[in-house]
Amino acid sequence: MSPRVGIAPGRSTRSLGVMNWRRGLMAIALLLLIGCTSVTRYRPADQSAMQRGGNECGTSVYFEKPLRDGVELSVTAEESPGGAAVWISFGVPKGQSVRLGSAEVRISVGRSVESKGIAIEAFHSGSKPLQVPLIMFEPTAVLSGTDRYAHLSPPYGPDERFVTKLLLPIGKADQFSINFPTIIVNGSTVPLRPIGFVRVTETRLMCVQ
Repeated sequence: MSPRVGIAPGRSTRSLGVMNWRRGLMAIALLLLIGCTSVTRYRPADQSAMQRGGNECGTSVYFEKPLRDGVELSVTAEESPGGAAVWISFGVPKGQSVRLGSAEVRISVGRSVESKGIAIEAFHSGSKPLQVPLIMFEPTAVLSGTDRYAHLSPPYGPDERFVTKLLLPIGKADQFSINFPTIIVNGSTVPLRPIGFVRVTETRLMCVQ
């Protein structure tokens, strides 16, 4: 009987290891070619209420909470010179309404129990790029949903959006929280706990367009 010819013991294992090693080098080389970047931003402390938007060339994270009767609250925070910029947005379906009980929010930094009042100047609804005429509202005005956004699909419509921007002088605080005044939806008060944000640094691939 002629001797059996086969693969030497351990040969296939070594070959598989070399292939995986080469693949790893290729992945590292690809990352180096494309490039990585570090992004520092604020994200909601309560990750169960955190939403993500955008695409591979830019993402955003924000707090979102249904209030009642289809009305939703969204809060986004980003770093800005001297502190943070915060966007507060109410999504209001046609025929529903929301209003604030006072014209300021309370901000606390870190774990401090002390808070500082930040005035809300106005809310606005509308967007030139979306071809919806801009309308301004007093901070405690009743914000009623109409059909002005009905021609738009999510996330831009069909619910009407009422937005305000706040600048918080908190420096490079690692965390802060926003305590809202009373929120009233269709005449009923909706309880809302303080909304916390934490400062994080993330690494992601640079966008190639």
